[in-house]
Amino acid sequence: MMENQCDSNENNVPQAEQTQAPDERLPEREAEVTVKCDYCKAENVIPKSAMDKKNTCAQCGRNFTPLSKANKITCGCMIVILILAVIGIFWGIKSCRSTPEKAEKSVNIYRSPSKYEMAKKEHQNPLTGASQIVVDYVKSKMKDPNSFEHVGTYWEEAKSGDRYMVKMIYRGKNSFNAVITEAVVVMVSFDGKIISIKETTR
Repeated sequence: MMENQCDSNENNVPQAEQTQAPDERLPEREAEVTVKCDYCKAENVIPKSAMDKKNTCAQCGRNFTPLSKANKITCGCMIVILILAVIGIFWGIKSCRSTPEKAEKSVNIYRSPSKYEMAKKEHQNPLTGASQIVVDYVKSKMKDPNSFEHVGTYWEEAKSGDRYMVKMIYRGKNSFNAVITEAVVVMVSFDGKIISIKETTR
């Protein structure tokens, strides 16, 4: 009887409650970034969320805002781009308002050369600018062809006909072995034939 009572008493004893420790998780660490102080250029590690806020430099103790410098750079770039855009627009308007003379000159660059230009290129000495046809003619009439010295040549297209006029100034020895300066005006056809000759003063 006593044993049964003891057993019953043992059954009535409440078992110790098992308490579970709460699930304690460490808070997530905020992302950090390394920035340089605007004053001493020392590197500081700050939370990413503090980029637009004032931070105290661990080296010099001054306050600085990392994003303020970036904003200044961005603003400066935008100003430069705006200035370049205004210059481009102004230059485009100026080009569109070019004078007729400039427009005609730009068109003439691409046109084919005229008969006069082709004849001049063919007959002109590239070193002296003289007409080789006129030079040969003048030398053939000189007492001393070796004394010939070219001074200058002036070209002009005739108003009508396939011809041009050349005025050449030259020096040479005469019959008295004296060096004199003379000029000659010659009309030459585009195919290289002398049409008329006229001696004149300078």
